Amino acid sequence: MDLINNNFCGWTRQLPERSNFKLLDQDIYCDYLIVGAGYTGLSAARKLSDIMKDKKIILIDAQLAGEGGSSRNSGYLVDTTLNDGFTSNSDKENYVKKTKIYHLGIEAVRKFIKEYQVDCDWNECGKYFASSKEQDETKAQSFSKLLNSLGFKNKILFNKELTEKLGTPFYKIGVFTSGGILLNPGKLARAMVDTLPDNVKLYENSQIYNWKKINNKIECFTKKHKITTKKIIFCTNGFLKYLNVKKNYSFPITLTASLTRKLTDKEFKDIGSPKEWGVLPIRPMGATIRMTKDRRILIRNTAELRNPFFNE
Repeated sequence: MDLINNNFCGWTRQLPERSNFKLLDQDIYCDYLIVGAGYTGLSAARKLSDIMKDKKIILIDAQLAGEGGSSRNSGYLVDTTLNDGFTSNSDKENYVKKTKIYHLGIEAVRKFIKEYQVDCDWNECGKYFASSKEQDETKAQSFSKLLNSLGFKNKILFNKELTEKLGTPFYKIGVFTSGGILLNPGKLARAMVDTLPDNVKLYENSQIYNWKKINNKIECFTKKHKITTKKIIFCTNGFLKYLNVKKNYSFPITLTASLTRKLTDKEFKDIGSPKEWGVLPIRPMGATIRMTKDRRILIRNTAELRNPFFNE
């Protein structure tokens, strides 16, 4: 399976083209190897570098770092996610645990962008969960009740208020939550690549095809070269199966979105000149929509399974 880069991502096309990437061109040795240089791998490399300052750390990716799913999402840092209800107290306890993880993630990103003065269009404007179906008011009311019980600020909105906020009469019912952040995921990922610590060496467009453990060391192979390491961290998410890790636990899914050109002054005025907003669906697999800081409309409305293992 060969992965190649392309310029079809609306977020990364707004950024300067990178030319400073390095391919693996020789056999090397390291103390730690991190496979996958998306948000997870980049974050792992930064944290590991802080803990193991005297160790040699290699970060490797089959594509350009950060330009896979990390740069190709809708750009939400969520503090809460919609849940239709709970059947036991343990369900609610698990939901609380998830929101604490979300909070820690938001604070970690906040600390990073403050430390490195990152411009990623960070906007603490909250988000909307909305539906075009009036019958989804029951779900909205249930979700609002849950948020209230957990101390999350929220407000139920109907068609008129949603139209004023979003510039479209499409939505009939919604819940606004004041927490959560909107940002440009491509800018954030690029900043994480550009600020890697000195003891982290990044190799890109260098795919690991196989690996094996021999006594106390691990050997990983690209098409032409070998990396020998003491420890390995896999951060390839949906592609873990390809590396014979947790074969039955994950699979890649493609969520496709479109990002428009910038709206003209007239077009923007015609929809009421709204402030930047983001809408998540009340119904599972519904459309995710954003009005971006630079007046573009993003619509994520297609989900499909694209199996990279179809030759098996």
